[in-house]
This record gives sequence, C-alpha cells and structure tokens, in this order.
Amino acid sequence: MLEFHGKMLVKNFKQAMLDTFGLRIKVHQGFSMGQTADDSATLAATRSGVAESTSATISLTQLMTVEQAETAIRAAAGFAVQVLDASGANAPNDATLVSLGFRAPPPSAVSSSSASSGSGTSVSVTGQKRLSTIQSEFTERFAQLGLMFFSLEEAKKADQGIHIQPLPSDQTVASVRTKTAKGDMSIHGSTTVGSLEANFRDDYGLFVQVCYMREGKPVYTGSGLDGATLSELNRRAAEQGRGTFAYPAR
Repeated sequence: MLEFHGKMLVKNFKQAMLDTFGLRIKVHQGFSMGQTADDSATLAATRSGVAESTSATISLTQLMTVEQAETAIRAAAGFAVQVLDASGANAPNDATLVSLGFRAPPPSAVSSSSASSGSGTSVSVTGQKRLSTIQSEFTERFAQLGLMFFSLEEAKKADQGIHIQPLPSDQTVASVRTKTAKGDMSIHGSTTVGSLEANFRDDYGLFVQVCYMREGKPVYTGSGLDGATLSELNRRAAEQGRGTFAYPAR
C-alpha cells in the first residue's frame, strides 16, 4: 500500500511508486493523456477538476494488468498515469504488473506506514506537553525518525555553521515557544518534513529538525527531503537499515 497526499510533489509520487511497488510511471496533468504533469507540481495541482473524491492510499497486486492498475490509480489520485516498462516505453495494457518488476511492499514497511498515519495515531502538540513527551510519541509512531528542538537564536548559529545546542527536553512547549499558536498542532504520516518544520517555526517560533540515524548517530534531514512525508521517510530509513532512532544523552 502506498500513502500519498495533495501536497506531495509529482516527482516524489513517482519515486514512491518505484520504491513501494517497483513500478515506473508517467503522470499526466488531470485526465489528459496528452499533457505530462510537471515534476515540481503538487498532486493537488495535478488532479483533474472533474475528479470525484480521492483516496489517501493506493493498493496494487502483482496479477493486476497495466490497465487495471492505471484505472485504480486514476480513481484514487484523480489524475491519469501511464505504467512504463524497463526501457521507459509505455507498457502494454494487458501486461501483468509482475512481468514489469512489481514487488509487494515489505510487511514492515506496510505496518510502519499504516501505523504512522492512522487516524488514531497522530501526534498532538500542545502548550502543556513537555518536549520529551512529543519526542517519545513521535518516535513511537515513526520508529526511524526523531525530533530535535532548538531556539530561533540557535537556528541563526546553524546558518553560520556553528554547532547548536537543543532545548532542554524537560521543558514544556509553552515555556520555550516565542509565538502562540491559534490551535494545537497534529502530526500525521502524510505530514511532510518541510511543512512540519515550517509549522513549528511559524506557529511556535521554534526551530525543529526531523532526524534519522546514520552510522549510529542522529543526523538532520537536508532541504532535499522537505517534500517527503514522514511515512515515506520512515519507510526509506527502515529499508536502508538505519536503525531505530535514539536521542543523544544530555
């Protein structure tokens, strides 16, 4: 199963299809088979204006034909796609997905993806919560990822290449924020890295970084991953064997 959302970029959707199912696709603008979608556009901007209600997941099986798969994706996403063969040419409508290299998502990736974005498993951010509680709940839902909190003053140091110190995790959000949000924040599997970090900055006046493990040490995600959803990034990190996220000792 592949999770997606309107703010996902077309290029990330195509990569997710390849990463999840082993399938290469071409994405069209709306239902027009003559106009290819811009890779830098969002899926919301790519959907047809006449598309009916869309889904948040795509499920495919190896014995589906190309035509069946394209119909399923069209119905779920609200735009047309073309499944490609290994050479990059349009695959025949009657070809089965397994003949094109389809692979079922690993069980661990599926369970991680679905668990991290279920309606009952979002992470709520309130002024009364301690940073350590948010970190614990976040990593409980996205086992390969972590959240690190910094002041905006420390963020300025980061821009200068100076080593920065995280905020004490025993502090509440209310005690460290420099802005008061209009409401509580909810973090879901469909939340992108960039939007999560931007929301903390704009709503709370905090510099927050999504992190993962590299060679046993936590590292910050770069701007190249801003368009990835938390579910995507968590799955990729698991597939790459990066290990469960571990917060550094204070």
